[in-house]
Amino acid sequence: MASRSRDYSSRGFSAIKDIVSAGVFPSGKVIIYTGILSICKDEDGLAAVLGHEIGHVMASHVAEDKSKLLFFLPALIPISPILILALLGFEMRILLYPYTYLLGCIKAASSRRRESEADYIGLVLMAKAGYDVSKAAKFLDKMDGYEKRMLSQKNAQGKPMYKQETSGFLASHPHTGSRAEKVREWLPEVIERTGRAPPLGPSSERGNKVDALDFE
Repeated sequence: MASRSRDYSSRGFSAIKDIVSAGVFPSGKVIIYTGILSICKDEDGLAAVLGHEIGHVMASHVAEDKSKLLFFLPALIPISPILILALLGFEMRILLYPYTYLLGCIKAASSRRRESEADYIGLVLMAKAGYDVSKAAKFLDKMDGYEKRMLSQKNAQGKPMYKQETSGFLASHPHTGSRAEKVREWLPEVIERTGRAPPLGPSSERGNKVDALDFE
């Protein structure tokens, strides 16, 4: 990935309550839902979330995702006759399914790659800013436990209250437990790369400026 030198000082951060999630708008604004703070527990956990989302911004993942449309649109040309018949009311879903499944797998694989890339960039950002990078894996462990608890809840009819996200080849994110394991694998490399090893002392002693990074 090429080096990017940009001014992120004007990027905004917003906190929205209740939902356990975080994300990035196409404008580059990072959104943190306050429901996730109970899983973050402390500054280091929050830094893991912010680092991941800022990683998406630094790597231009939103723009990359939009540019993928240039690939998918030409890919529809071979099946345009089937699409036309489907629009005219003919039952064509069985013919379209293998093709749409393949495109979905390609898009999901690209999304999982971007999530892993943001995890790694987030670790480097955490280390350079003086946070305990080992807390990133612990945050993901807690998030994995939260997701499992949510999936185990059932309503009065005995049916799951929460629908499990798509898994396997169509999953947009790597499994949270697998992400935690990968982060632990990266820790020695990130510590060697940044020269910052946890623990790093109280937050008052930590830097508040992150230099431009070169992610070749």
